[in-house]
Amino acid sequence: MPMAGGGAAAARKGLNMKRDREAFEKRNASRELKGVAGASTLVDQMTPQQYAEVRKAFESYDKDGSGKLEEEEMKAALRLMGVATNEKEANDLFKQMDADNSGFIVLNEFVEVWAFLKSKQAASAGSASAQYHAPGDSYHPPGDMSMTMFFQPEPATDLTPWLDTTYYKEALDGFNIYDPTLWLPTIRFSVKGMMFWPWFSISVLTFLQCLYLLELNPDSASAIFFPLDAHVILGGALAFLVVMRTDASMSHWWEARCSWQQIMNSCVSIGCQTAPALPTVQATEQMLMELMAFCVCFKAFLRDTTVQPEECGGRMDWEYIRALNAAHNPPITALQHLTKTARENLSKQLGAAIYDETSESIREINDAVGACMKIKRTSMVFSYVATLRSFLILWLSTMSIPLIGEFGWLAVPASSLIAFLFLNIEQMAVEIEQPFGNDANDLPIEAFLIDLEKILLEMTPGWKPDLGDGGGKDGRRGGSASVSDTLARRIAALESAWQADYHSQAQKINELTTELAKARQGTAGGAPVAAGQTDWNKMTPLFPQTQPVRA
Repeated sequence: MPMAGGGAAAARKGLNMKRDREAFEKRNASRELKGVAGASTLVDQMTPQQYAEVRKAFESYDKDGSGKLEEEEMKAALRLMGVATNEKEANDLFKQMDADNSGFIVLNEFVEVWAFLKSKQAASAGSASAQYHAPGDSYHPPGDMSMTMFFQPEPATDLTPWLDTTYYKEALDGFNIYDPTLWLPTIRFSVKGMMFWPWFSISVLTFLQCLYLLELNPDSASAIFFPLDAHVILGGALAFLVVMRTDASMSHWWEARCSWQQIMNSCVSIGCQTAPALPTVQATEQMLMELMAFCVCFKAFLRDTTVQPEECGGRMDWEYIRALNAAHNPPITALQHLTKTARENLSKQLGAAIYDETSESIREINDAVGACMKIKRTSMVFSYVATLRSFLILWLSTMSIPLIGEFGWLAVPASSLIAFLFLNIEQMAVEIEQPFGNDANDLPIEAFLIDLEKILLEMTPGWKPDLGDGGGKDGRRGGSASVSDTLARRIAALESAWQADYHSQAQKINELTTELAKARQGTAGGAPVAAGQTDWNKMTPLFPQTQPVRA
């Protein structure tokens, strides 16, 4: 059965690791370490699984199974494991380990060489993260990135939010978030806000006109019997002005929405590109927190307020928020802190390239901030709004007279309905003209921030996805397989895939190493023939960059 096979494979792997560790301890006990600085400490910290990785690389170049490697084979094995070194350093280490001048090193000596180089690589983490190499260093295989981070403890998964999710979800209740495919929830009639008093005045005026002309002074009714043609023509012109007003406001609303999307996209770009390149967990956490703090402060700044403690979660640095609240322009101050965090923590090798990308993303955020500020501080031209509203009130006030002569008391609801339509459109235009507040038709910025927080939380160090395969809450398939069986199957599958890829690479490197050795040993007329530089890019796509070969 597949399940049994997976468990057996996992068991064999555990036995192999135990055997490797015992063999390693036995070898170390039988000889004195040569005192390479940093190597013995790193060797003592190795786990059986880590030792097994080093042993596999060693055995990939131990063609005859003698348990020994020549100098070129040692270099190739180190390249396979992604250890950065150069020709001179590798030669010196080989001579130091080969104390008897036999021309070979054994497994535990190879482990010390690897440990020394890894220790040296980790020591330079202040200027470059251990997982990056300067141009010219040996290539680091993509599938083997964990080798450079063996002894950096992995942080535990922490999903404590930067925002108070309950606060933000409650704030969303005031916005119009709906399903466009449904009709009934979108059919609403409400008279509130700035349109109430104009609508109420028009309705009362029409009622009083009906009362006077139809009840108190019916003899003058003949004076109000005239056609509606004039109001129909003027109504068409008025509708044109209202449409232009609404279109201008909708353009503001859409530009604001695009600006916020640009902000979110740039924040995600910084989070997935720059934050992981920082050398420490603390620096990565700081940058991700600063991204969320910027968005929260920008939301408050657009609403002419400050960030309140009740909207911050346990992961947010409240003292940092207080400092932003005290600034004249909190979002720009937050961008300045982001730039400083990136500049002070990026490694020297990759700092320039990544910093340029980060600067470009911050520039895009700043452009979006400027676009939002332009929308917030620029209302519709006063003369246009004054003309529209004056014409609208005059038209609504006089239209009731011919309606009374045509429909009698029905003119009251008819006039009230027409006034509601035009005034409601004007109110909607005013609301969406600056869509950063808490009105129902404004942008639901809280929803944007909740979505952004979910994305950035998955970028925090230590986050792991839930890989449950369906069925039960504990990830069991159909409720019949145990968790240990599921893990055993996964381990077996990963082990099989890793071995296939590993041996394929090792075989190719063996061939290239053999060709290199033959080229160096060749002679022409008694003079050694220079092997020249090996172009690893042309020979195999698995190693796009290695150390240049010296004659």
